[in-house]
Order: sequence, then C-alpha cells, then structure tokens
Amino acid sequence: MQSETDNHHGDVLPDACLSLPGLSLAATFDGTLMKIEGSVYVVKDDRSGTERRVLLDQSTIKIGELKEGAMVEVEVDDTTGFVKVIKAKKA
Repeated sequence: MQSETDNHHGDVLPDACLSLPGLSLAATFDGTLMKIEGSVYVVKDDRSGTERRVLLDQSTIKIGELKEGAMVEVEVDDTTGFVKVIKAKKA
C-alpha cells in the first residue's frame, strides 16, 4: 500500500514529494520495475526492499526499454514529486 501524507490543504501527497525547509526527501534510487499502471510505476527499491509507487508525467524523461522486470534508476524531482528521469539499466 502506498504511504501518503496529508499536506494540510486537503490534498494527499505521495511520500516521494515531501520536503522540509533545507531538507529534501526526494532521491535517486535503483530498483526493479515490478508493475506499470498507466503513469504509476511500482519499483522495488534495491536498498530497502520495499515497493515504491512513483508518478510519471509528461515531462518525465524515459531512457531505455522500460518493462516489468527491468532494473532501473529513478530520479524524483524534489519540487514536483514526479519522476524526473527513469532509466533502464543494462544487464
């Protein structure tokens, strides 16, 4: 289940786009692309082993063959919370 936080304006935001003044929680991480659900990609984080749901938009740069089972590098934009770049890694 996706972890989400209320931003006190009634909107629910994915954890990937949370930030505190002077501290960004957005990150680049490596993982395995587990599922593609439209603009939501489910990526199993290599470091933590947890599945993270990340959001893509029209500005997301997609590099390589992105398919289920692919090893990927994901960069999340700390301003918008959307994926900035998702890149398939060569085996």
